[in-house]
Amino acid sequence: GETVEAVVYEERSTYARAVMVTAVSPSPERVEPPCPHVGRGCGGCGWQHISPSGQVELKAAVVTEALRRLGGVSAPTVVLGPALATSAYRTSLRLGVVDGRPGFRRRRRHDGVVVDGGLVAHPLLAEVLVTGDFGDATEAVLRCGARTGQRLCVLTPTAAGADLGPGVRAVGSDELAAGRRRSLRISM
Repeated sequence: GETVEAVVYEERSTYARAVMVTAVSPSPERVEPPCPHVGRGCGGCGWQHISPSGQVELKAAVVTEALRRLGGVSAPTVVLGPALATSAYRTSLRLGVVDGRPGFRRRRRHDGVVVDGGLVAHPLLAEVLVTGDFGDATEAVLRCGARTGQRLCVLTPTAAGADLGPGVRAVGSDELAAGRRRSLRISM
C-alpha cells in the first residue's frame, strides 16, 4: 500500500529485488521501529517498521504469494494464527561476533551491529547478549528453552575464551566436528 523510491539490485525473468530508498507515500501501517538498533543498521528484526497488526496481514500475504508462485496453488487459503508477543519472543538467535561481543548482521550484509539485548530476544538470551564474553568466536547461535530455562550456545569456529555466564552450555563448532555433543531440552 505504499509508493516508494527504490533501487533494483537483482532482476530475474519472473521477479526483481530492490532496496527502498524512501517512502514517497508511506502506508498507514508504517511506524517508527521500537528497537534503537534498527536505526544503526541492524537486520535482526526486519519487520519493525510495520505495526504489529500490519505485520500479521503482510506475513499472510507473503505466504499466500509463495503458495501461488512457488507451490502452484491457484487459490490458497491462509488462516491466521493467534496474536503473538511483539517483543522478547525469539528463543533462537544467529549472531556475528566481533572482539568477543555479539551482534546481529546488518541488513543484506555480513558485518554485525553489536547489541545490548535487542527487543525481540527472549530474556534468557538477552542476558547473555549483555553480559557474555564470546571469546575467540566469529559467529554464535544461541538457543533457550523458554519453559526449561536451559541455554545453549554453539560458537564458531571455537568456544575458546568464551565466558557466557552461569547456566549457559557452550560448545565450539570445532568440538562438534570432533564428536562432542551438547543438547538443549525444550518442552512444549
